[in-house]
Amino acid sequence: MAKTWKKKKQDAAETAPAYDRKKLAEIAELETPGERAAELRWLGEQGEITQLEIMARRDLIYRQKRESGEPYSVELSQGALLLAVKIIHREQRALSMKMALDAATAADVSKRKMDKYKSRRKSQRSPKYSEIKNRFFVLIERMLERGFSWADISFYLQKEHGFPCTRGYLCNAYKRIKEELGDQRTTETNNQEEAE
Repeated sequence: MAKTWKKKKQDAAETAPAYDRKKLAEIAELETPGERAAELRWLGEQGEITQLEIMARRDLIYRQKRESGEPYSVELSQGALLLAVKIIHREQRALSMKMALDAATAADVSKRKMDKYKSRRKSQRSPKYSEIKNRFFVLIERMLERGFSWADISFYLQKEHGFPCTRGYLCNAYKRIKEELGDQRTTETNNQEEAE
């Protein structure tokens, strides 16, 4: 005989791990399960830098609670995370609504936004740089081996491939790409040696 949905729901409630909801609400400073769920959804929507900032704040809150004599519990761990999310979320809301923040909080939020911007810039190189790396790097390497100057290479790319690029930019991009590839090759070599 098939179980009814009421019976399934009752069975799930009986097998669910027990936790102290009041203690969780007290630690997280969020009274209802809906508020806690909303903060966790917000956490999932954030970028990596914001999530790392939240995890650092969670660790700080957790250590402070443990040092004040709070015994380890699942509620403490989850509550510390929820409280950290609530604090960061409130700071970002305040900043977006141009609310007054104290100097330390404003500096912290500003630093976090700058870090987020910088990480986005590092991962997004210019299209010209990407094209040099993906299309022309090997060609440039060969031309350099044959003794061509940067001006000659720049002129050749413009004339034969329709790719306008100054010799200075070409030289800098080539050096950066070579460093990146050198780092990757070194890492790959080390990983292969460790595997053996």
